[in-house]
Amino acid sequence: PLLTIVLSLSFLIIHLFFLSKPTVTISPTKMDPASPNTILLCTATGFYPLEIEVQWLKNGQLEEEGVAFGRSDETQPQRGDVYTCQVGHVSLEAPITVQWGNIFGNFCSWRGY
Repeated sequence: PLLTIVLSLSFLIIHLFFLSKPTVTISPTKMDPASPNTILLCTATGFYPLEIEVQWLKNGQLEEEGVAFGRSDETQPQRGDVYTCQVGHVSLEAPITVQWGNIFGNFCSWRGY
């Protein structure tokens, strides 16, 4: 029992010591985000451990159609919609959300840490 407690405590200390929070960004694949066939990329970097959950929301609703996964996550935007990349990771108390959309006639993005 004492060995189990020591091993569990050691694992917890090592696990907490090596947690790294992701940095999340959204970027369009074209210079003009309003052009046809633009794809939005949601990229999470700098996190550990490597298990991560990435979701796209379109106007606040989970978007599953037209979404591809890989090292980055991507979706194809439609004019007038607001897209949110939501990233969950064990190092975070709450998911990081980064928004991209047409606000006041301009396309803009926010970076999440």
